Amino acid sequence: PTSPPPPSKWTLLHSTTDRTRSSPFFASFTQAFPSLAPQIYAITDAIPEPLKSIGEATQTFEPDAVTLVSRVVVKAFGGSSQSVMTTTSTYTSPSPSTLYIKVSTTSASNSTLAALLPPPLRSLAVQAPAFPSGEALKAAAGADVGVVSEEVFRDEVCRVNRLGGETFVWERVE
Repeated sequence: PTSPPPPSKWTLLHSTTDRTRSSPFFASFTQAFPSLAPQIYAITDAIPEPLKSIGEATQTFEPDAVTLVSRVVVKAFGGSSQSVMTTTSTYTSPSPSTLYIKVSTTSASNSTLAALLPPPLRSLAVQAPAFPSGEALKAAAGADVGVVSEEVFRDEVCRVNRLGGETFVWERVE
C-alpha cells in the first residue's frame, strides 16, 4: 500500500491503452455512458497517424487543494496543430492505496488552431471558460460520477496506477 501522492508532477511512460485514457475524464465518461463510450473510443482510436497523435500526458497532484490536474497533448494533421486537453479533478483517499477522483472541469489550451481564427473568434476561443464536465457527467448519469484509481506502486521516481481497468506507469518529473 502507498499513501496519497505528495505535491508532485508525473509524466506518463507506458499505458495499456490510448494515452488519453490516463485522464480520469475518460473513466468518468465510461461510467456515465457505459454503452456509448466504447463505441466512441473505437472511432477516435481508429483515426490514424498523422491525422491524430497523442503527445505528452502528465498528472500534477496538489494535495493542499486535493486537486489532480491531468494534461494530454493532442496533435492533428501531422503535428501542424495541437491542443493541451486539461482535466481538473478533486480527490480523496479512502485508503492508503486508493484515490477516489471526481472530475470538475475540462478545457483545451495552447491551441494552435485558435491562431488561425479571425481576431474576434480567436479571442473567444482563447478566453473560453473551462467546461463543467463534472456537472455534465452528473446530469447524464443522474448521480455524482467518481472513479477509483488503485495506486499499485509509488516511490520517489515511479508510480503505477490502475484506472478504468487499465494500467499506467508514470515517472516523477517534479
